Amino acid sequence: MLKVLYAAIVSIVCFRFSPEVNLISNLDPSWRYAINIFHSEPDPLLWGSKVIFTYGPLGFVFNPMPVASDVKISLIFWITSALLVCLLFVYILFSKKLEHINSRRTNLFFSFILFYSGAYIFGGFISTYITSFMILCLLALCWETGRIKFFVLAAMLSVLSMFLKFNSGASDFISLLAFSILVILHRRRTVINYILILCAVPLLFAACFLIYNPDLNELVYYIRGAYEISAGYNSAMSVPINSILYVANFIVLIILFLFLLRTFDFHKIKHSNSIDYILIFAVSVFAAFKHSFVRADHYRIFISTLCIYGAVYVLFMKHELAESFGTSRAMKKLMCIFFVITLIITPDVHNKARDYLIRNFATDNRTTIITHNFYRLVRTSLLNPVHELCNAVKNVKDSGSLALKDVRQRKLPEDFKAAIQDSKTTVYPWLISYRHDISNFVPMPICQAYSAYTSWLDNMNAKFFSDDDTAPRFIVFNLDAIDNRFPLIECPATWLEIFRHYRINRISGKEFLLERSKARELKAKEISTQRYSRNGTISIPSTKNYCLMRINLKLNLLGQLAKILYKIPYVNMRVEFTDGRIITKRVLIETLANETLISSLPLDEESFTAVMSGDRQVNRVKAFTLEGPGLKWYNSSMEVTFTEI
Repeated sequence: MLKVLYAAIVSIVCFRFSPEVNLISNLDPSWRYAINIFHSEPDPLLWGSKVIFTYGPLGFVFNPMPVASDVKISLIFWITSALLVCLLFVYILFSKKLEHINSRRTNLFFSFILFYSGAYIFGGFISTYITSFMILCLLALCWETGRIKFFVLAAMLSVLSMFLKFNSGASDFISLLAFSILVILHRRRTVINYILILCAVPLLFAACFLIYNPDLNELVYYIRGAYEISAGYNSAMSVPINSILYVANFIVLIILFLFLLRTFDFHKIKHSNSIDYILIFAVSVFAAFKHSFVRADHYRIFISTLCIYGAVYVLFMKHELAESFGTSRAMKKLMCIFFVITLIITPDVHNKARDYLIRNFATDNRTTIITHNFYRLVRTSLLNPVHELCNAVKNVKDSGSLALKDVRQRKLPEDFKAAIQDSKTTVYPWLISYRHDISNFVPMPICQAYSAYTSWLDNMNAKFFSDDDTAPRFIVFNLDAIDNRFPLIECPATWLEIFRHYRINRISGKEFLLERSKARELKAKEISTQRYSRNGTISIPSTKNYCLMRINLKLNLLGQLAKILYKIPYVNMRVEFTDGRIITKRVLIETLANETLISSLPLDEESFTAVMSGDRQVNRVKAFTLEGPGLKWYNSSMEVTFTEI
């Protein structure tokens, strides 16, 4: 019975088809809308130099909207994924060839509880990890059975993953590489076959990409862009996490770590496959860790993913887990304790409990409240599979009649539409939902400015605005920024090109319509290049003209290691203006290596209008200082170059 339930739960969890019909004006809904509409434009936008984004050309399957055939393609993808996972687990749990695995009841019980905890208690399985999960299952099967067909299927899935989200595909490929190294170390007879299949993965990906976009340079841009986004994410998007959440996550991780440590068969280390599976799973676990704790508001992703990966790890152990813990009864008791503790300390459950108490109780009887709420949470988590299955059936039933509903709070002003008509127009910094009102929309290569994390990405957008052939006539512009950043110097090279080539055409509240006009002649004259302490106060040269700067500040050795293994915390810039104001906001050190217009720093609509009109004295910067927890990971000194224009 448990085997049937396990296979059914896995299939439900891995069917993540959830189309979105509402067009909403916000940051995340905008990029989801973007990846759905880019390939359905009258002149389809191909990933490469035209589109550089976290998700690949098939990334819309994770966030489908009723645009063109996106919902149908997504439905096919998720049905295929769910069927493949179902077949894999039916084979694992019921095949006589794997009877040594599926007959160990204690292992099966704990594996199921781990999977269930990750899928329904810790916030759920993230849809973008579906290929990684299937690949890990296939690699474990290949290792256990020695059948290369499972490795071939894993290799094909890794190629698909590179079109869904290239960074995830690269992680999956490294997992294949780690598996191949294990095969070589164990000197299996078919080593050469594994090596040939591994080498075929990048070749097959390149061939498929060139069919999609037949230009070798575009393939280079796709790979380079994915690398830059991944590298920049580790510092540009890092946010601190609440200390209480750190403690809660730490407790859960310690519990999981202690258990997984006990699964290691120290008494039979020469014959145990624990180390082998740890190496196979390590890359995917590390990728989930980076995803979760760099952007700390995604913290739940790691624990849920670790539980689900751990479920497969435990399932394929060669020894009976009851041997590690004494008895099967002791094992089950420990598992029940784990289940209760995770329900109590999981932040997501805690928040749901708090909201529930506020809505439903007005009593000081804490024992009654906690007991009632705990049983409610247990009941809810137990019924979640039924709830998800009902939603999935409804989504499939409705998929043929879905239509996009415009429920945006922010729509393009009518006078903007009248001015734009059918002219080429883009949006800055990230509200791509305006595209619904624009007939001839052309996005920036990095379509949302906040994700131009590095100087290279910033320069790609700057090139877009500087080239007369690619530059749009109009920009729908506002000063929105995330994570308390300075709104313009997060992409300094892009802002400089906009300043050089565009003028204000219309204003509507916080929105500006900028129109391309004769370029400002900005004659540059270098003033000075000096070295400063990384946390020293840097005075802006006194000049009546505009002043640009470039900051050359590199990560130190420990910083480079921290960026690879974890993240670089945020860095702020404390700016002192000539009128006495002091304002502190976040900056991206990597992008400040580009020419940055620092003398005038618009922070609101009024100052932006003045700067665009040629006022060189508005919001004049006197000096600035870098500060914040991330600064210690950079070299002790930096080189700053000032240029007058």
